[in-house]
Amino acid sequence: MTNLHFYRLSIFLFLSSASSVCYCPYVCENCYRHDNRWYEYGIEPCNDIEAQSECERANWEIADMRDATVALIDRLAQVSLEKDILTVPQVGFIRSLLAKAVEDDRPEGDCSNGLLTNVGIAGTLTHCFSPELLQQCSKVREAADQYQAGIAEKFKSFFYSTNFTHRDDGTTFLDASRELGLLTTSNNTECCSGTFSTMIMHKRLVELIEVLRMRTRVKTARIRCASYDATMEEISSANNISLEKIWLKASFCLAIAGLLLV
Repeated sequence: MTNLHFYRLSIFLFLSSASSVCYCPYVCENCYRHDNRWYEYGIEPCNDIEAQSECERANWEIADMRDATVALIDRLAQVSLEKDILTVPQVGFIRSLLAKAVEDDRPEGDCSNGLLTNVGIAGTLTHCFSPELLQQCSKVREAADQYQAGIAEKFKSFFYSTNFTHRDDGTTFLDASRELGLLTTSNNTECCSGTFSTMIMHKRLVELIEVLRMRTRVKTARIRCASYDATMEEISSANNISLEKIWLKASFCLAIAGLLLV
């Protein structure tokens, strides 16, 4: 084993018990000795790969839940088409609004911003972390449940919406829903000395929305952000860690790495 591998292994052992941190050694450009003191000029940045991986895993969990939900409703709509319960235009419109519902306000972390970092953890020697990347995972985790729970109601509301246009001629989602027969008007509602029009939704569409509601009640997006939690804990307790303890830990890791050389 070369000296380079030895030192890399030592660094890995030192950081492996920590959280989402990377090794950022001191950089000494034109270092000089004056009055028996060394003058250093900052630390070298490093790539917080663990934080980036955790951010990407959070995005993957959301995308996996979205794809599974869309696939379920898409399959049920296809069966309805095959059995002539729904028409091709109806299924096409349903799929379009479902795609919009699952993409609207979908939480997604930016897993590139902040990868290279020189933000050190106070009280440590060579621990750096990316606050931007760690916050991305936390942001996705906090928004996941609300996003998933709101898909069904958002999907349903689009059929009644006049805020979005379906065609360039100004046809709204509500207009298209009526044209396609997914919403029909009934004039049989009497109330308060008058007759009012109500809209009745296609029976199969009601069933699809209910299936979607049941599916999104099951929280399948398991976003843990373990590195975020561990790093926040390390930052909060770092000031209580003495330099003597850090050097003892580093020496212990160097000793283990040395044994592996035998």
